[in-house]
Amino acid sequence: MAATDYTFQGWLGLSPEAVKGKMEWGSFEPKKWTEDDVDIQITHCGVCGSDTHTLSSGWKATMYRP
Repeated sequence: MAATDYTFQGWLGLSPEAVKGKMEWGSFEPKKWTEDDVDIQITHCGVCGSDTHTLSSGWKATMYRP
């Protein structure tokens, strides 16, 4: 894969309030591509139980970032 910079848009969980539905629409840059990454095409997306568990710090403290 070529070294291309990407910016994505989507719903962001920026605080503990996100688990209560207070997510914000915004842009973010994914991590830089490395040779051991896997390239896939995503056609559908949703919020699952593991997402809400992460937002509520269910496994460990969630590191929210602006």
